[in-house]
This record gives sequence, structure tokens and C-alpha cells, in this order.
Amino acid sequence: MVPAPVHAGGIVVFSSLTPHLTGPNVTAAVRKAYILQYAPAGATILDGDPAAGDPTGTRACDVPERQFPVLRGGHRV
Repeated sequence: MVPAPVHAGGIVVFSSLTPHLTGPNVTAAVRKAYILQYAPAGATILDGDPAAGDPTGTRACDVPERQFPVLRGGHRV
């Protein structure tokens, strides 16, 4: 493990697959976190039980309330 001290207003960026932990909040203030995950247009979700074998189907990963474009026509949104 390598500590990554972060001061108020700072950020740490890493893959969600990286093992990590956060120490206790020792202040009276609320500690907020933003989690961003990016997926390409056309991404799909595999249906079924992985322990039962191959996927039983796929469906689009496109719930409108969870779509936040980063680029539109090659320009920042």
C-alpha cells in the first residue's frame, strides 16, 4: 500500500478496479465523493448468471437519466 494524502479540494484518480480504502472522516464536515465511469457509445450489459454459463442475452446500456455526454460533434459539452 502507498498512502495518498489528499488535502481539502484535492482529488485522486484511479481505476475502480484498483484495491483502495479511505480512512475515517475525523472532521465534523461531510466528505463527498464523485465516481465517474466511462463507457463507449453502444456499450451493452450482459444478462444472465455468470455461474450458470454463457450470457443469456444483451441489452443496451443507455438509460437516459444516466447519460452525460463529454463530447458532441467532437467538441466539449
